[in-house]
Amino acid sequence: MTLTLKTLVAAGTVALSTSLISAPVAAQETLFTIPVTKEFSIRNGRWTNGSGRTFTAWRILNRKGQNYVCGAIASDKHSSMTRHSRAILRKGYVKVEGKKIMRGLAFFTVAEPGTDIMDAKATCKPFSAQVPAGAKYRLGYDPVRVRG
Repeated sequence: MTLTLKTLVAAGTVALSTSLISAPVAAQETLFTIPVTKEFSIRNGRWTNGSGRTFTAWRILNRKGQNYVCGAIASDKHSSMTRHSRAILRKGYVKVEGKKIMRGLAFFTVAEPGTDIMDAKATCKPFSAQVPAGAKYRLGYDPVRVRG
């Protein structure tokens, strides 16, 4: 059986109100986690076969002049998303003004099935693209097909 993801984050956008300064990303990226809070954009999606909902929480964070994409996903029950989450996240991207500034979201935290997204920890990864102040970010996915 082939499953496709209807909408996991159809048009999730986040505006960052602080002025963003491009800082060079260190050769070895340092990932860290933070709690998911109300400052995150939270979206949900369903598989076409109806096997559970999956929630995505993400945000842009500026820490000491460095920009980060932070994110986590959680399914409301054991679903196909749980089994295929990394494959799906690898197809994820973040866009600013129509340009992809980050490809591959496999660094996002994948919470245990049944975890409330607000109880999850999000993993943050730096990016070095220059982004204008007040820009709108969009998270999306290239087409994904997985076998159940």
